[in-house]
Amino acid sequence: MHTANIHGSIAYAKGLARVGILPVTGEEEVKIVEGLQAVERERQSGQFVPTPDDEDIHTANECRLTELIGPLGGKLKRLLDQVVDVQI
Repeated sequence: MHTANIHGSIAYAKGLARVGILPVTGEEEVKIVEGLQAVERERQSGQFVPTPDDEDIHTANECRLTELIGPLGGKLKRLLDQVVDVQI
């Protein structure tokens, strides 16, 4: 589940950046993707383990991404939250 979420988030970030919905530079897009890949490596090595306080695996990944790359991680989170709001 974790790996699928990371891969989905990477594809989502790239797609949104490509069509201009995720307002990032090419450098920022790379930073987001590399940050998500780092989250996955940390999870595989056991360095990153979601806590009981995390709402779900997606939220845990988003929080860790923001810890790793700073406020830029929040851009992706805000867009994902908007999509959820629209779908509900």
